[in-house]
Amino acid sequence: MALHRDRVREILGASVSAIGGVGFAVWALGLWEADLRVPFTYGADALFAGAGIKSLVDGGSFVHNARIGAPAGASWLDFPTLDGAHLALMRPIAWVTRDYALTMNLYFLLGFALVALASYGVMRACRISRVPSIVLSILYAGLPYHLMRGEMHLFLGAYWVVPLAVLLCLWIVHAPGLLVPDEGPWRLMLRDRRTQVALVVCVLLGASGVYYAFFGCFLMLVAGLAGALRGRGGRRLVVSAALVLLVCLTVGAGLAEGLVYSSQAGANPEAPERSASDAELYALRLPQLVLPVTGHRIEWFAWGKDMYRTLLELRVIGGNNENDTSSLGLLFSMGFVGLLGVAVFGNERLRRSESGTLALLSLASFLLATVSGFGMLFAMVVSPQIRAYNRISVVIAFMAALAIGKVLDAIRTRPGADSRSLTSFVVLCVALLVVGALDMTPAALAPKYDDLAAVYRADEAYVSQVEALLPADAMVFQLPYIPFPESGPVGKLQDYDHFRAYLHSDDLRWSYGAMRGRPSDLWQRQVSALPTLTFIQEIRAAGFRGVWLDTWGYADGGAAITAELSSVLQTEPLVSDDGRVAFYEVP
Repeated sequence: MALHRDRVREILGASVSAIGGVGFAVWALGLWEADLRVPFTYGADALFAGAGIKSLVDGGSFVHNARIGAPAGASWLDFPTLDGAHLALMRPIAWVTRDYALTMNLYFLLGFALVALASYGVMRACRISRVPSIVLSILYAGLPYHLMRGEMHLFLGAYWVVPLAVLLCLWIVHAPGLLVPDEGPWRLMLRDRRTQVALVVCVLLGASGVYYAFFGCFLMLVAGLAGALRGRGGRRLVVSAALVLLVCLTVGAGLAEGLVYSSQAGANPEAPERSASDAELYALRLPQLVLPVTGHRIEWFAWGKDMYRTLLELRVIGGNNENDTSSLGLLFSMGFVGLLGVAVFGNERLRRSESGTLALLSLASFLLATVSGFGMLFAMVVSPQIRAYNRISVVIAFMAALAIGKVLDAIRTRPGADSRSLTSFVVLCVALLVVGALDMTPAALAPKYDDLAAVYRADEAYVSQVEALLPADAMVFQLPYIPFPESGPVGKLQDYDHFRAYLHSDDLRWSYGAMRGRPSDLWQRQVSALPTLTFIQEIRAAGFRGVWLDTWGYADGGAAITAELSSVLQTEPLVSDDGRVAFYEVP
């Protein structure tokens, strides 16, 4: 009976954490004012994610799509995604909703629940009591990293695998007989439940994005080395290496289709490349970790953060980028600073404890990711493909949360504690939740959903008008020509803005989205540079029935090209209500 009650309490605690994580997002982003069938973010990288999700809804694949990249269709294998675990979770949602925006919004909210749930489970596995586990898990799910990136970095925001990776590192150092016995003959302990969980976590880590896989592998190697140096034997290092190998094999499996494609189609010299200098630009900066969130509710805190942002921009052009979302908030900053103190000043007994291991892993994470840290060396010597080291902030945040949880439990179990102390402890935890939530969320975080919906619905109506003019499966050439992906702005036109047409289309095929450097993209590049009359002749011969012209991509607002197209085609365009887009039917 007691065991049954404990299970019920655990299920209740996990449920409260998951619901609380979603509730945090609803409160912080004001989602009661949003329409779930309109994306919460409608621009830049969110359009890229949306196009992939619509591709999943339309054809079942995130990387292959016959309705973009016309005339040949699009294959994004030169720009691989290693988010198989996220896609597996998203597929049932897409199958039920048959709507990309609703699918994206629901998965965004599910991310908060999954992060809080994973955090709660790991905290309980680390013997942190229920109330602190619930409170800290809700706060961890609502990090500025999650809220401020929003759907721009949809899969990065679903960082539920991070707590599992941290638990695995703790097991490598402290758990007896993980994967192999600590002593005696070598043998795989595949029937051991902890070993089974570790293997599953490694597979999930390798299928949940390359960044968390990379950070997890780095920390597992640090944990293995720490276990070996602390007298647990060289087997700990072997175990960590074996688990890292499993993660790498999972990553390799995710890359396999792209490697086969490259071997058959040839290497793509224009595939997106990274520079070693990017590791410095997108590095983790200590002030960004511990200073208040940008736009803090307290004016003085907001002013202090703005001062740092101004100084950084003066010193490093582009220094304020996605790394600005790495703020831990006051509570987790205290946990992080405390862990650094343990790493530097802790005695031998403390360093050998779980808290000491968290301190070591936190210090190692910071040294990897900070400006001119080991990450920069990795980018220079091994590969620059890992560049945004600031993303390790969510790993540091969880270790800080664990540290805070241990401190709170020490307060709860202090000598002389009684029932009144327990009540005070619960009040303290609730106060930390309220204060932490207010501290981590900027005053003006929620977008203007009515304005967002108006733009979205206007695009939807305009694309419907275009579709009514053309037969099903007709191809539309989009101007100006913009390479995909990561081209940067063209005039006022932002990266991926051309996807706005496809996102509202049910029947047409669109030119944008062809992988740059591949035949369809090279053909588009060539014909778009031709004189207007020749251009129309070429696309007509290829089977295109329309031209989509986004005037924001031209310095003169599209005046010259619209005049030329109107003259050649002897017709006036269908113009969107805001005057931004002109559509020409090609007879």
